[in-house]
Amino acid sequence: MASREFKIFYPHYIDIDEPISKIHKEIATQLGPKFSVTAFASDQNIPRQSGIDKLISVSTDSNIVAKTTQYARAYFQPWDLVHTGPSRRHHLGLLSHLRGSTLVHTLHSTPKNKRVIERQRRLSHKADYVTAVSPYVESWAREILGIQENLRTIPNGIKLADYEQLDQEDRDGHILYVGRLIQRKHPELIIRIAKIMPEREFKVCGSGPLESTLREDAPENVEVLGYASRDKVRSLYSNALTTLCPYEREGFGLVVVESFASGTPVIGYKSGNLPHLLTDKSGIICETLTPENWRSAITAVSDNIKQFSPYERAEKYKWETIGKLYRRFYCTILK
Repeated sequence: MASREFKIFYPHYIDIDEPISKIHKEIATQLGPKFSVTAFASDQNIPRQSGIDKLISVSTDSNIVAKTTQYARAYFQPWDLVHTGPSRRHHLGLLSHLRGSTLVHTLHSTPKNKRVIERQRRLSHKADYVTAVSPYVESWAREILGIQENLRTIPNGIKLADYEQLDQEDRDGHILYVGRLIQRKHPELIIRIAKIMPEREFKVCGSGPLESTLREDAPENVEVLGYASRDKVRSLYSNALTTLCPYEREGFGLVVVESFASGTPVIGYKSGNLPHLLTDKSGIICETLTPENWRSAITAVSDNIKQFSPYERAEKYKWETIGKLYRRFYCTILK
């Protein structure tokens, strides 16, 4: 007797280029034929998405009443499992519960805003199961949200084939920063480091409210690139000596894993999930945000570059592996 197909609903816009949608799209690709996956789309006529069996079209241009009605109808369908995330509309997952659906909620970050924390607390406590994208987020969920049961870590993943590993002699050897230009990620530290390392070239890639200030303060050995395409970012990783990640409270650390996938070691701040990602073979953890501390770390990477093997660390996070974790998790809770 053939096993039945499980109906999974991902209430995310699968055709919009944003991180949460990308994650669920990749998970769906790895689940296999035992699962039928449905997701939102802003346009019903988009090309078929790998792993997504059905699309529910809800235009992002619709008025709030029309969208809410369409969302509610979607959530109230007889799904086996509904997998929610940080969006405000995911409180509608309660409608799925009324139909007997298993509700899984994923925590991606550790917000400081009290209203956001309360929303995540409500969503998490109403879910049957909660996943966290890192040990750091799981610890935060236990301490701040008070979740003690049915909570586990399943990390985000990466498509390794998208990244190129160049030999050191073929690289231009710049020092790289990739990320939002916001206070929590401390891009201003790159400027301060560059000023005491004039012999090195630095590249800052990303956009955000600090961009204009960084451009004004940048010395000649810093290139502030602003927003860059994914192809450009991957090229920057592959040509860098090291990637600097002075982030605070980073929920997962995708930039770290992307750098690993390019064979580029990472220097990260001892905060958030970065200590869980970095090992002696993949990079260096800095205890402080002083430029001198980071200069020493850059010098250590440069002098001992052959001792690092970051790509091996990246293999732990390939989507094939993460997909198997989710497939096993779904099968266990739906059996």
